[in-house]
Amino acid sequence: MAIPSEYIQIIVAAIYAITLFYTIVTFQRSKRLDQITSLGDVMNELRDVDRELAKIPSGSQFDDVRNS
Repeated sequence: MAIPSEYIQIIVAAIYAITLFYTIVTFQRSKRLDQITSLGDVMNELRDVDRELAKIPSGSQFDDVRNS
């Protein structure tokens, strides 16, 4: 029994559609993970800045540095 070429084209088109869907979903996930990683880096930098500010004495000569 031979499979008509129309059926083969439909099957190939379905495989392409599934592959494209999987690629889009994977790209969205990796993009989301990159954003989460970037946010973690920003939060670490903010913690470092906060630690540096905590090291500055609270004298009047340093108030302009602490408030900026």
